[in-house]
Amino acid sequence: MDAGNGIMWESGSPVYQEALRRLLVYARHELTVVLEGETGTGKELFAQALHEKSGRARGPLIPVNMAGVPSTLFESLFFGHRKGAFTGAQETRDGFFGSADGGTLFLDEFNSMDPDL
Repeated sequence: MDAGNGIMWESGSPVYQEALRRLLVYARHELTVVLEGETGTGKELFAQALHEKSGRARGPLIPVNMAGVPSTLFESLFFGHRKGAFTGAQETRDGFFGSADGGTLFLDEFNSMDPDL
């Protein structure tokens, strides 16, 4: 049955069912989880399902496409900044870490990010 996030909980191959079983086990613990797979294999769907089944489900799920994070904005985007901290900082922002507090930060396309980061 589809739980509304694209995950089919009651069907699929034995490998798929094993992945779902592991997802439910991992969701019960405070863990960093690495999802690997080719583009289009459903990593973001699994991340969403993992978040929804975890103790962090009441918090936000913040997906970040790492391939699109410019090195010049990395620090500000992830750690936030105060209004006036630099030219163009019109307001105080939490950054991705602050925004995801109590929830899940999903770093997508991690292998495509700028190597300098």
